[in-house]
Amino acid sequence: GAIGVRPEKLTLLEPGQESKGNTLEGTVVDTSYLGVITQYVVEGKNGLRLLVSEQNRDRTTRNDTWRPGESVTLTWKPENGFVVGDAAGA
Repeated sequence: GAIGVRPEKLTLLEPGQESKGNTLEGTVVDTSYLGVITQYVVEGKNGLRLLVSEQNRDRTTRNDTWRPGESVTLTWKPENGFVVGDAAGA
């Protein structure tokens, strides 16, 4: 099995920034500004790509977004993860 996390439950932090949740290091590979949200594609060190959706309510300008090539830490609360695959039906 594997672990899944909904895109809106993931948060991007500066590398090394403290988090009380689960973390994964990665690099932003794509950014899409979609009005009320910005979507990011982040590639983990293992090559896995993850979609992150962040609301734009706290941003003052569009320049506050993460840019492709920037290193980030993905974080999420443990209770927001769920099991997918073989273990999900057990």
